[in-house]
Amino acid sequence: MVQGRDDERPMVFPLPPESSPQMLNTADFNNATLSAPGLVFSKMNRSMVLDVIGPAEESRLQWSELPQNPFNGTAIGAIVLLPRSSENPTQEILLCNIGADWGASN
Repeated sequence: MVQGRDDERPMVFPLPPESSPQMLNTADFNNATLSAPGLVFSKMNRSMVLDVIGPAEESRLQWSELPQNPFNGTAIGAIVLLPRSSENPTQEILLCNIGADWGASN
């Protein structure tokens, strides 16, 4: 959740599978539906996503480059801004990481 233009809290992305929260700068998701540790991404604060182009009344998407560690350069972040009234300063968001890797095949 983004609580208006003055929300300076950093974004927190879900950890990639099999990563160890003890070895990373993590925080619990605040006001999140799911309770899980996430990677604190200090280069992006929450109010920055309010500038995503498009009508607030529609879903919007922003891509974000994620840090090399722990994502090994193989993942990008997706930030989905859910529809809201333009008079509402609070923006609900969904965050995820999308990765690509080689897998074993026959």
